[in-house]
This record gives sequence, structure tokens and C-alpha cells, in this order.
Amino acid sequence: MLSILQIMIRKGFWILLLVLVFWGGVQAQEPSFSRLPEDMVVSNVAATAMYQDKKGFLWVGTWNGLYRYDGYNLKKFKLTITSPDEIKGEKIIALYEDREGYLWAGTENTGLYRLDRTTEQFKVYQHDPKSKKSLPDNKVASIFQDDQGKIWVGTLKGLASLNADHSFTRLENSEISNIEITCTIRGRDGSYWFGSTYGVFRGILTPNGRFSITRMEVVPAGTPSNFAPAHNHIYDIKEDPRKDNIFWIGSRNGLKRFDFASNQIQHIQATPGGLSNNLITSIVFPSGQNDGGFFIGTDYGLNYYLPDQGVFKSYFHVPKQAGSLHASTVLSLCEDRVGQIWVGTNKGVGK
Repeated sequence: MLSILQIMIRKGFWILLLVLVFWGGVQAQEPSFSRLPEDMVVSNVAATAMYQDKKGFLWVGTWNGLYRYDGYNLKKFKLTITSPDEIKGEKIIALYEDREGYLWAGTENTGLYRLDRTTEQFKVYQHDPKSKKSLPDNKVASIFQDDQGKIWVGTLKGLASLNADHSFTRLENSEISNIEITCTIRGRDGSYWFGSTYGVFRGILTPNGRFSITRMEVVPAGTPSNFAPAHNHIYDIKEDPRKDNIFWIGSRNGLKRFDFASNQIQHIQATPGGLSNNLITSIVFPSGQNDGGFFIGTDYGLNYYLPDQGVFKSYFHVPKQAGSLHASTVLSLCEDRVGQIWVGTNKGVGK
């Protein structure tokens, strides 16, 4: 029997996204983008979050709900909506699988959902303005599990941990207590890095299960105050897999290289022939590449950047050209276990 991954490779599949294929860890030719037949998906749907689980299924969060692809079929999982506006309720912006095998989905404005894949039922967590033990806010853009197995969520109004009784403990008296958390990564040294709409923060989880938070300065020196918010609006953070203490940060105003050891930051902004756009939505380091390069999704174009050479290669939608991106607005990136790079756009799949 073919595994899910083998099926995916053979079918050269699409869902609501695009696939960029590399062979043997080396870019064999100019990348070509492919997709599933359009009758398998809804066209013009934004693919805002992607995650491949332990079994090889690819999960796609969209502006129109949650989908799972098994190599043959695309299945939609209907969220349990308590909002009167069901379309509004199915806007997914974060996906995560915990160590117990539950799939978690964060939404734009209807809370947090935990999928039990045995029963295919959702447990719903939402903000209750009458309870400080509820989810801090119904916008959930970040989900992760710590070493003790505790689930944490980043919301529009700060960070909170989920308790065994399904209540939440909010991180209070901290610089990130009441700000929007947009992304979280775990550093190789055990620290946690939080992106937000107010900059970048590094957290150390203390023995009592709380975070000690330090702010990292990412705004260029001398920046006028009216431009600082764009530099501080962070969409993604990735640690460089080849170099210790180097973090790449995607912001609303360009790409940033942060050296934690020296506290030095380099700002890279869009230029003709360089980075295609300043709004950086996502970053992925392909595991099979040995050239040090990585992919950068932006509001206009997909970029492949070779930092040692300072060289960018950009890819866009070209009407009527086979193999080009289906749309130039890239919202999410994901590498699967066999090295395929998935690119989610604002238009999903279509002609």
C-alpha cells in the first residue's frame, strides 16, 4: 500500500495552494508550479495556514474553512460555529498538532478549535467577557506546546496557557500581556520567540510555568516615529538552521536579520531585482538545500534568497503562462517531509 506521502508525490498535488518541487536537495531546473484539478477545490479562496501532521496528511486553513488532503481526496472539516456569521467564523489563521495528536486551529475572530481526529469533533474555546479564565480574545494566530505538554495560544490580547479544566491562565504583568501575538517559534537554545504587532520578544519559560520576557529591538535607528509601527508589525520569525543565534524576521516593512549574540540587526528592503515586496508574510528554510538559501513569501511575489551572495530570485503569477504562480500574493509557506515547498496564495486554485 502506498503511503500518503508517496501518493502526494505521484500526484504532484495541489489543494488551495501551489507546490514548488526540488529534486534530490538540488534545484534541478527553474522551478515550476503545479496544482490539482479545479473541480477538487473552491477557487479564489485564501490559503492562510498550512500544516503537515505526523501521519502525512496536509491540513490547509483558509478563509473558507479547514481542509485535509490525503493524496486522493480533499475533505472539509466544518467548524462548530457559534457566530451568526458562518463565513466569518471559518477564517483560519493558525494550525498546530500537539504531541497527543490533536489538531488545533486558530481563527480570525471566533476562537480556538481542537479537533479529535478519532471522532472528528471539535472542542471550541472562546472569549467570555465575564470570565478572566476564558480565552483572552477570539483572534488566535499562534499555538504551541511547551516541554511540560501545556498548550499556549497567542491572541489579539496577549498570551495564555490552557489548563486541564479547559480554563485559561493569562500571562499578566508582562510586556506582551495585552498585545497581539502573531507568531511563535522555539529557539534551539530552548527560548521562545514571539512576533507581535509591537515587535519581537524573547521568552524564557521559568520553573513555575511562566515566561520571563525580553524585548528585542527591530526598528532601524533613526526611523521616524510614523514608520516604526510597520517595522514592529511582525508576521514570521525563523531561526537560521546553519548559523547559531541568527534569526530572520518578516515584517510589514521588510526582511530583518537579527544576530542575538551581538544584538545587531540588518534590514533588507524591496528593490528592483532584489526583494520583491516589503510585506513579508512567511519564511521557510528548505531542508534539502545546501546553498544556505530560503523562501520568502510576500504580498507581491515568492522570493528565494541566498544571504551569503545577497541574491534574490523572485517568482510571480504570469497570465496564461503554464508553471507560473497562480497568484502573486503569498500568504503561507510549508515544507513537507519529502522537501516539497507548498505556497498558499490569496486566490487558492483556479485558472
